[in-house]
Amino acid sequence: MSKKPFYRYFKATSGPVLEELRKLIKQQGELSDSLQSFNLKFSSTGAVVNDSGLTNEFRKALSGFMFQESPNSEWKRVRGKKYKGKDLYLPVKDSCIWDQIPTYMPTLGSLVKTAFNAYLGPILIDGTKGLAIRIHGDLEVVFLELPWKDISDHEIKEYEENTNSFCAETAFIINTRIHDSLSELKQWEYYRDVEKWNED
Repeated sequence: MSKKPFYRYFKATSGPVLEELRKLIKQQGELSDSLQSFNLKFSSTGAVVNDSGLTNEFRKALSGFMFQESPNSEWKRVRGKKYKGKDLYLPVKDSCIWDQIPTYMPTLGSLVKTAFNAYLGPILIDGTKGLAIRIHGDLEVVFLELPWKDISDHEIKEYEENTNSFCAETAFIINTRIHDSLSELKQWEYYRDVEKWNED
């Protein structure tokens, strides 16, 4: 499939996709509150998280906590990891501190699944650059940018008949289902609406 990829643009002001975003915003607020309480209790200055969007297990995504001064013996320095020059620390293996670290981290995966029956991460390749779904929004509106390629019916039929081959890009195009609550916009309409949303 040699056609150059491009983006399609969508917007929703109601419906399940926006509801997913509202749920994620609420969950993110709850996680932020939990971490703030944790930081106050243990005198840490913040958590460093590898937020790839591919896991909702906070502890798996957690790289470590930062401190102004080296913490006590219930913590160990994470070797080979720093953030802005600062050492990162995690509780020692059997410390009860682990029980107080949040376990759940909201991700955009459920929203993308609802919107497009798709997944997070680079989907299409443009030269050496991976293109992924982009999302902006708040409690009132959600904007989505969907990487896309045009595939002819002949190409789809040929691909489906060849059971010995697999192409992630073609499979993505074939399996994508755009939710009815999303309105597709022209590029200029999309950027006009996003700009207006940013100004409000």
